[in-house]
Amino acid sequence: MANKDFGRQAIKDFTSATVLKTLKKSEAKELYETAHRIRTTVGAVFRYAIANGLAENDPTYALRDALIRHKSKSRAAITEPKALGGLMRAIAGYEGQNTTRLGLELLAIVATRPSELRLAEWVGV
Repeated sequence: MANKDFGRQAIKDFTSATVLKTLKKSEAKELYETAHRIRTTVGAVFRYAIANGLAENDPTYALRDALIRHKSKSRAAITEPKALGGLMRAIAGYEGQNTTRLGLELLAIVATRPSELRLAEWVGV
């Protein structure tokens, strides 16, 4: 998104208003986390440009409080031992692929996010 908006504009020509206009497009779509990530990435580009004498300042610095903060939502959790037992029995009764069942069991045991488990490196095991 930022690449489309900024195009081939010279880095010295950027202002906080230019960057904010792009960030507000993400906010309008309720992509608050994306807007923050874009600001962070654009800020890194400007810090690099400043270090190499291509820009004088970082216009994203002034925008650090200009964006809407995403409000996190509480997620349901199993806190009762009997309910956890029910979950483990339901997983054990799963009739789909064996690897899926094993993955679900491992997730329930280690209590991590699926992507963290999927991307985990098994070093020294």
